[in-house]
Amino acid sequence: MSTPGHALTSASELAAALSALPDPLFIMKSVRDPDGTITELRYAFVNEAGARLYGLPVEAVLGHGQCELFGSVHERSIFETCVGVIDSGSPISFDVPPLHDGVGGSFRLTAAPFGDGLLVSARDISEQQQAELALAESEERYRMVAENATDLVVLARPDRTIVWTSPAVTHVTGWTAEELVGTQLADLVHPDDRTATTTARASLYPGDPITPPPGGFVVRIRTRSGAYRWMSTGVNPVTDESGLDAGVVANIKDVDDLVRARESALADRAAALADRANLRATVDSLLDPHVLLGAIRDASGQIVDFVYLDANPAACAYNRVSYEDLIGARLLDLLPGHEDTETFESYRRVVETGEPLVLDDVVYAQELLGGAERHYDTRAARVGEGLSLTWRDITDRHSATERREEFLSHVSHELRTPLAVVHQFTSLLTDGIGGPVTPKQQDFLAVVMRNVGQLKVMIDDLLDVTRSGNGRLTIICQELPLGDALTEATEGFGWLAKKRHVTLSTSFGELPPVYADPARLNEVLANLFDNALKFTPPGGTITVEAVPQDGEVRVAVRDSGRGLHPEDIERIFEQFYQASNHGDESRSGLGLGLFICRDLIERQGGTIVARSSLGHGTSMIFTLPIATDEQRAPRDKQPPK
Repeated sequence: MSTPGHALTSASELAAALSALPDPLFIMKSVRDPDGTITELRYAFVNEAGARLYGLPVEAVLGHGQCELFGSVHERSIFETCVGVIDSGSPISFDVPPLHDGVGGSFRLTAAPFGDGLLVSARDISEQQQAELALAESEERYRMVAENATDLVVLARPDRTIVWTSPAVTHVTGWTAEELVGTQLADLVHPDDRTATTTARASLYPGDPITPPPGGFVVRIRTRSGAYRWMSTGVNPVTDESGLDAGVVANIKDVDDLVRARESALADRAAALADRANLRATVDSLLDPHVLLGAIRDASGQIVDFVYLDANPAACAYNRVSYEDLIGARLLDLLPGHEDTETFESYRRVVETGEPLVLDDVVYAQELLGGAERHYDTRAARVGEGLSLTWRDITDRHSATERREEFLSHVSHELRTPLAVVHQFTSLLTDGIGGPVTPKQQDFLAVVMRNVGQLKVMIDDLLDVTRSGNGRLTIICQELPLGDALTEATEGFGWLAKKRHVTLSTSFGELPPVYADPARLNEVLANLFDNALKFTPPGGTITVEAVPQDGEVRVAVRDSGRGLHPEDIERIFEQFYQASNHGDESRSGLGLGLFICRDLIERQGGTIVARSSLGHGTSMIFTLPIATDEQRAPRDKQPPK
């Protein structure tokens, strides 16, 4: 028997020790044919673990051959491998699948020569293979995810040398994997962003996609074109099985568009704040009062009042209240006279429809001035759920206008009587009632008569202007054959055109009747013909054209005169305005003719415009509505537009 600390000396002790091993163990002896070729390996020893591996009792294995028990050893080259160990005398390890359907799992066999046979030990490697397979599958899945991710993934060694990049890196930066592998991560970062201070930039944008993950930062990454793009970068350490540093994985998100959009928005906001400050300064510097009103609605949604939201100093001064007291006050509390007025309704319409408001010469009994009637020009536009309101007190100007019109009317009437006397007695002298008149005296009297005519035209123009201003200008429209009216007016000026060697003609076909005032139309045509003859040189032409279109007739009086400057065209219809490029002959009037023409045409439902260029004549074009079965209401006593 053995003693502790001594080697096993007996076969029984060795067999007992081998039987107790946890791994399967086999001893097989060679069976050779007469030629010495090994034809079978017969089991001489099998421990309990080996019997369990085969799924057979020990007695069923001992004395039997490997090929006898397991026919598949030839198919799997196990028998041949074992024979090779005996022939070569060298041990070997190799992996084998299950020997037969009754035995599960894969094993790693270690075979060593043992006399004229083999000593074979086996170890179950099924769990190890499964773990390795799972690891391979996991690595493959990670690689597939990384290669198909929209974010950029970069794997680097501990020294931050790039060893692998995902395809997204090439898509975003243009760098290929071959170009990046072996380079340093830091080489791609903008020099100004290579310090930890770049983390401070990310803190400017908390809570949005630009913010990098914990421990990350926002930097500019250089692309293959040399341009830089903003990237949100997170770096995660990678360790090996022993826990040592194996490198880093950088997860990078392209946020260039977001960063630049945010920077643009910040710049726009700064500009907006500057614009707001400029607007505030502009509004505060206005001489006219300006307020911002917010609409107040009842339960049904109807606007019932307005609240003061903002005001410039002029508005506070006019309302005789401080800014602090005005802001938050209600319009109808401050100015109760607005309630149930057309002005208040106009304010409501601005908010409801968005249409701007233009009111001229509105009369209002101003409570803040003791109920005195004042005249205002008012402008308003919708701003959100309220309106921007500006007004101008024109009471003094209105009074001055009334006094001027009263003066002009009085002077015009007073001049008509002595002018009529001058005209009458000049006619008597011309006719020889006072005695013989020499040819030279006739010429003198003709000059007097011509100037008397010009004075009469001026006085009539002044009267028309004053009547228009005070609402006493009468317009009586009726169905009127326009073709006849144009022909008669043209023929009436034919003698004067002939005298000045100017060709006056018409060019129109059959025209529909228009709805107009015959006397006022003749007055318009007389003014236009007079201007055309005045500025058309001898040998020139004046043509009257007319054509119906879109429910109205378009009439044009065209001359071949010297034309107008562009700045004159814009102001030619203003009161008392005279063109700058005309000679002394243009100064024979007051500059009221075209002003009166526009007023008369617009009162009859038409429009009038001037078309001209220097050296190419002038066209005065006006329209009149075609008469219909439902005639338009008379336009008597309407204020000028």
